[in-house]
Amino acid sequence: MSGITKRFPGTVALDDVDFRVVAGEVHGLVGQNGAGKSTLVNIMNGSLQPDAGRILVNGREVRIGSPHAAQVLGISMVHQELKLFPNLTVAENVLFGRQAEKSGFVSWARLQERAEEIIRRLAVSFGPGNVVSELGTAQQQQVEIAKALARNCEILILDEPTASLTVDETDVLFSVIRSLVKDGISVVYISHRLEEVFKICDRVTVLRDGRKIDTLAVGETTQDEVVRLMIGESKTLAGRTESETGESREVALEVGHLSIRGKLSNVSFRLYRGEILGLAGLVGSGRTELLQALAGAARMDAGRVVVHGREVLARSPRDAIDAGIALMPEDRKRQGLVLGMSVKHNIAFASLSKFFRLGFLKSAYEASVARALIEELAIKVESADRPVVMLSGGNQQKVVFAKWLFANADVLLLDEPTRGIDVGAKEEVFKVIRRLAAGGKSVIFVSSELEEVIRLSDRILVLHDKRIVAELPRGSDIGVLLHHAMGVKTA
Repeated sequence: MSGITKRFPGTVALDDVDFRVVAGEVHGLVGQNGAGKSTLVNIMNGSLQPDAGRILVNGREVRIGSPHAAQVLGISMVHQELKLFPNLTVAENVLFGRQAEKSGFVSWARLQERAEEIIRRLAVSFGPGNVVSELGTAQQQQVEIAKALARNCEILILDEPTASLTVDETDVLFSVIRSLVKDGISVVYISHRLEEVFKICDRVTVLRDGRKIDTLAVGETTQDEVVRLMIGESKTLAGRTESETGESREVALEVGHLSIRGKLSNVSFRLYRGEILGLAGLVGSGRTELLQALAGAARMDAGRVVVHGREVLARSPRDAIDAGIALMPEDRKRQGLVLGMSVKHNIAFASLSKFFRLGFLKSAYEASVARALIEELAIKVESADRPVVMLSGGNQQKVVFAKWLFANADVLLLDEPTRGIDVGAKEEVFKVIRRLAAGGKSVIFVSSELEEVIRLSDRILVLHDKRIVAELPRGSDIGVLLHHAMGVKTA
């Protein structure tokens, strides 16, 4: 790929990027969120079209107009979110679309035989007749790789392949990758985990802000050097000033030895009244799982949660809400709001009992509450009766804040609260968060944008590999944070 450029409204996702993969190598692709990794591989697999640049496969210039066109050229991608039919067998998934013989009928015996030939190359522990839903995550990933092999794959793209795998399952995946490389297949390996990149890759390309920074032989560089290339000049971003923070030493939330099998390991920390606690980590680190456990949306296997001195057993979101814990989920459209309903109804949803008397809705009270919160949070909407779907992303997010404010939540869990909103709307959301903390609310703030975490947080906990690995003060260096998040030991 040479001179690849891709623009989206308001941003240049890729700017004149060159990327070269040679036969039989594992080529790492790294960069911070927003660096352009996904855009580049989506162009490579035909999901996106470049605005400029050339693509050559085996020396021949090609146009990859669709994922199917990519597969015909020998390029297949295994996405982080696996794309399988869980109710079908391994054989049916591996050879989906190619089951019929020339007669138009399916020979099930031949289907099993062909699938067996393919999966035998991967030394898997399951057979072609197993139903996919009965397999573990690592095994399902092997089915995806088998699908690629069935299409005569020459270049295999793996997007964050170990995000949901255990250490042992990761070792199995690496064995599979090495066997593929011996057969001459090239692998493009996208990962935030540098220790894995240095363990399995031959070369690594670093992207930053949509540009290629360098391609290096793994044996001739270090993890520290790659991190430096990813972030550019290390910088410190100012967080809140002492006058802006309402932080006290009164403990609002205490978490002790919280564990969820395969998702979190022995997590302990304290959150103080009026504090904004940043939670930083990369894909698969356990950030969202931690918030879901605290909010009663995921069952803990071990540990205790104490809110204002009282132990809470949150078996459901309602239990957490009753204890004063509220979650603003990452996907606000599907999990935080009812888009077709009005602003006032959405604000009322978490506190319905307050709006009913003798079984009748107190409409006037609901409307007055909504108007007051719309004014307090500066929600740009003509009327509280307007459907939430008609609002901008930033204003939708403010409606979620309003819902939890009226529910009188003391501990706010904010999972990617600025995702999908523009720069101006982000500033408005930041103002709301600061104002809530200054008023005594306690906030746990999660963002994939590390600059945001540093800028907003009073204190930062860094997760790596499903456990807390560092606690950093306000205004910490982004390079230090990224080192911890990627599992790179600092000098």
